[in-house]
Amino acid sequence: MVDMTLSEVTAQLDGYASEGEFKSDAQFVVRLPFGQAIYEFGSLTALAPKIYVPRIVFVDFSADVNAPLRRLKIEIVDGVPQCVEIRVAARPGGRGLRSIDLDAIDVAGWVEDIMTECIWHEGPDGRRLPRAGLADGRKAVRAAQRAGHRTVTPELLAEVARIYRANVDGKPIKAISAEFGLGERTAARYVQMCRSDKYGLLPKTERGKRRA
Repeated sequence: MVDMTLSEVTAQLDGYASEGEFKSDAQFVVRLPFGQAIYEFGSLTALAPKIYVPRIVFVDFSADVNAPLRRLKIEIVDGVPQCVEIRVAARPGGRGLRSIDLDAIDVAGWVEDIMTECIWHEGPDGRRLPRAGLADGRKAVRAAQRAGHRTVTPELLAEVARIYRANVDGKPIKAISAEFGLGERTAARYVQMCRSDKYGLLPKTERGKRRA
């Protein structure tokens, strides 16, 4: 992957105002105390209103030359930031792995911290710009992580159905997503569950027509 210096990122940001959005394959590198995270602009996806994160982030934790090589992959799955892959390996010619190397792994904490550093915010003019460490971004990441552990109950789906009906003439999926801090795919899945024979909280749909 292409490495980027701070000046190169700044040059791209200068070009943003006059030329519009970055190219979808534009890569960004986030410098971290323990390494770096890399993602593509085209992978940005909404995590909350006006808050965006990359759908896929590759992280290299190998800055400490005295520690093993550590790499992980974070993905947004159904609106939830998740670590989907971790690789820990001894360095060529270095010491073997120890239990302490695995004990130090904090998946949930890493995902929260890394995704917070990859936050983009949509301004009043509709343009998205990177806002690493944004407090509202961290809140959105935490809310999405909690949603990933949420138990789907009849009471939850009844509230989903209520919000859907209240917004059926507008953007009901977005309204549900905003209310519960969900990704839109997860919100849509909840609506499908509401329409199922099991719950029957919303009527079945007809092609091209919303029904509530």
